[in-house]
Amino acid sequence: LGAGIGTNLSTVEFVSNFIKNLTDRGEKVIIDADALNCLAIKKEFVLPLNSVITPHPKELSRLLDISLEDILNDRIKYARFAAEKFNTIVVLKGARTIIAEPNGNLYINPTGNSGLATAGTGDILAGMIAGFVSQNLKLKDAANIGVYLHGLAGDLAEKDLTEYSLTASDLFNYIPKAI
Repeated sequence: LGAGIGTNLSTVEFVSNFIKNLTDRGEKVIIDADALNCLAIKKEFVLPLNSVITPHPKELSRLLDISLEDILNDRIKYARFAAEKFNTIVVLKGARTIIAEPNGNLYINPTGNSGLATAGTGDILAGMIAGFVSQNLKLKDAANIGVYLHGLAGDLAEKDLTEYSLTASDLFNYIPKAI
């Protein structure tokens, strides 16, 4: 949930209600992009136990109401804090993406490059995680595998295209090779 949905008032209410309904039913959800921004606007929210959020540092800053500088100065601390606070898996995107579980377990991804810091690549990551969840992988496994393969696809693409010209559309072509 989240890619390109916007943050107008009716969308904020939709996201809040949709997530509440998922929480009540115990459904799994991957929350990304504008859905995260909607939650930050709403301020009061509860995430489903079966969820993964995929913020970049600025989105996490908004969700936690903590300065971006603080997040960037201690990404591990705040990824772990958010996972515990929201009782969900947090995929904090960035150089060496961090995957944090509510129980305190933490994983740091070794793949990826700055070419992945372009519009649309985070949407692909959220989709990859959702795809693995739909194949009945545990949420933490889907997050770890999705992040790893997403980064590996970026590394493979970088060899051919350089990190400066990599686009989200290009990344799709490298996912099968990464897998």
